[in-house]
Amino acid sequence: MSTSSKNSLTEKNHDLPYPDAETEYNNVADEDERHINHNDFDDHNESIKEYEYEISHKPHRKPFYRRKKVIITCLVGTVIFLAIFIPLLILVIIPKVAQSLLNSSSMEIMQLNMTNPGETALTVSVSARVGGIPKIFSADLEFTDRVLVHWQNQAIGSMNLDPVKVKGGKGDIMQGTGFNIENKEAFAAFAKDM
Repeated sequence: MSTSSKNSLTEKNHDLPYPDAETEYNNVADEDERHINHNDFDDHNESIKEYEYEISHKPHRKPFYRRKKVIITCLVGTVIFLAIFIPLLILVIIPKVAQSLLNSSSMEIMQLNMTNPGETALTVSVSARVGGIPKIFSADLEFTDRVLVHWQNQAIGSMNLDPVKVKGGKGDIMQGTGFNIENKEAFAAFAKDM
């Protein structure tokens, strides 16, 4: 310790709250060393800071699907899609699918009783079964045109039929109606075979 420092210490000794043995002073020569050491410490701090920023983790972002904007956009898109798709499904798609299934159905005539025969027409009582319809749904099968009756891949005649209720993939027909003969030769072969 330098003498000037000790003199100033003895002058202010009564002002210091700690004893002389605990007091430590640096002389001016030590100041340059401290400055050099301080610069080394600053370099070390800078390298730590650089290292800190290189490795530091960014704050955890929410996944994109949890952001409010994405959720609102998805909800609005879903509502618009459903507003278009549900009426389209109910009014267009389901009726077309059901109609195509009914169009592909077949009718098997179990019994055909002919009365009042004529050259071009006669009266028949029909016992038939409609099949080939999936069991998924029930339907009212309405015949908009005359029903063509085929025998051995030849049309023999046509008749009108009332609506039929189809349930469980099957519908039974029991009714009397008029039968128009379309092909006399084919009908004669049909009648002879019966």
